This record gives sequence, structure tokens and C-alpha cells, in this order.
Amino acid sequence: MKTRKTAIALVVTLSILGFVSQAWAEKGAKRVQFGFAYSSPTGDYVDGDETTELDSASGFQASFEYMVTERIGVEPAIGFFSHDVKVRETGFPDLTVGDTSLFALTANVNYHLLRDKKVDLFVGPTIGYAFWGDLKSDVFQENFPADDEFVYGVNLGIDVPFGQGAWGFAGSIGYLVSDLALQGAGADIGVDPFQLKAGVSYRF
Repeated sequence: MKTRKTAIALVVTLSILGFVSQAWAEKGAKRVQFGFAYSSPTGDYVDGDETTELDSASGFQASFEYMVTERIGVEPAIGFFSHDVKVRETGFPDLTVGDTSLFALTANVNYHLLRDKKVDLFVGPTIGYAFWGDLKSDVFQENFPADDEFVYGVNLGIDVPFGQGAWGFAGSIGYLVSDLALQGAGADIGVDPFQLKAGVSYRF
């Protein structure tokens, strides 16, 4: 199952990159950005008095945007996070039961609201694929395989140049619809994270 989903993700990625590469040869400004990322899950799994959830985590991210029109840009992006998995139960301290990793391969379609101004503000939908690492259990001393999945969401970003140069500050906030599905668990852990990103950008 994971092999098939990985193959599908690669096909989707190559299609996106193929579309962008065709545009590269024709027109448009380009922007690369990279830096810090922070993922704060809003979902969980509740079973009686027990709540299982992913803890917030910091990570890194990078993207490349190509302007296909004066206002619309296509932005393939990557992000990586390592999350602790915790169980909360009424009357007991929180228990860290293991950890998992998320490698997200996404593409934003950004509409630039203020591209002709000093501050560039943009918003748009996000689609992509989440590659989940196996849950490494601290309780049972074994790994639980996790399924990869398609994700979607929304992205709001800002880009502010440093003076008159090509470098600038890049920041964004995004929301992804995503679950952690452990094989054989019988239920998915809701994740649905808000993701904050901050770093530097370079336009050319």
C-alpha cells in the first residue's frame, strides 16, 4: 500500500514540476525561500478518558515559486518535522509514548494581493503528500508502521525585501488537513496542523 501511494506521489510531483519547468522557459519572476518552521497539531484521537495527540514540533522548510502570471505563482515546497506522540488521561500526568516524523511535499498556488507594493502579501490553496515515519514506541520498544496520505489546506504568506536588494524576509501561516494512520491501530490520530514558517527569500 505504501509503495503504491509513494508511486502516486512521485507521479503527482513530477507532473507539478513538469508544469513549472514548461513555464520556466517562457516567462516570470522566481523566488526561493528557506528557513524555520513550526507545526502545531489541532487534532487528536479520544477513547474514553484517554486522548492521544501529536505534540507541537519545530522543523525546517524550503520552497521555490515561479510566477506564471503577474499575480499567480506556483510554489512547490518541502517541510520536515519530528513529533512526540503523547497520551493524556484524566487524573494522570501526560505520557510520551513514542515519536514519528513528517516529511511533507506540497505545492501552493499563490495569489499575490500586493505584488506591486513593497510588502508582498499572498494567499492560496495547498495540495500535497505527507510521508509519515513509523511510530517509534517508547512503551512497547517496537515500531508501528504509518500510512502516507494526500493532504490539502490553505496558505497565507508575506515577503518583505531587505532594502533595495533581492534578499528579504519570508513568513507564512498554513493549515493542513491530515491524519496519522497507524497500521493495525483501527483508528487514526487527527493532526490537522497549523504551520508557521519564517526565513529568508531571494528573488531573481
